[in-house]
Amino acid sequence: MGILRLSALRGALAVSALVLAGCGLLGGGAPPKLYVLGDAATPAAQADRGRPLLVRTVTVPEYLDSTDLLRRTGGNQLTVSDTGRWGERLSTGVTRALASALTTRVVRPILSNDADRAGTAQDLIVDVESFEARADGTVVLAARWQIYDPDRRRTIGGDRVVFEDTAGDGSDEAIVAAMSRLVDKLADAIAAKL
Repeated sequence: MGILRLSALRGALAVSALVLAGCGLLGGGAPPKLYVLGDAATPAAQADRGRPLLVRTVTVPEYLDSTDLLRRTGGNQLTVSDTGRWGERLSTGVTRALASALTTRVVRPILSNDADRAGTAQDLIVDVESFEARADGTVVLAARWQIYDPDRRRTIGGDRVVFEDTAGDGSDEAIVAAMSRLVDKLADAIAAKL
């Protein structure tokens, strides 16, 4: 009877160790790295010429608007990275990175949801349709953008853009770098029309 109890106890301990390891409570895995879009460099000082451009919060599909770093692995299937996460919701990150990129491309004040000057600013509305890494290493950004005067008349844009880049080795770092380059391409397209 003692041998049977000892075997049962060993089995229970082994199962418990497997459960704890699976939950990461035994320190088996490193915590995921946190990433943000855009350059770490501080944007150049802005010239205060022309009407301000207010970058409204960029909309992204709900399934993307989280802190999960996602990859489309085929068809309708998405996989969450085990090793990386966004440091902020994707919509917040795209808005911040786009506003920062625009400050280096246009000679007018760029605002990001700045209520104090919103009444005089033109509004930049960006609706992201797709922004994800694919299984083949391609990263795709598809978006529509337009600029409205304060009276809500559309003045510029209405364009749909699709940009692609390659995520090199497919690591989280390479995916984030490719996504940052695509936000820069979107900023280039917008700046070219201003």
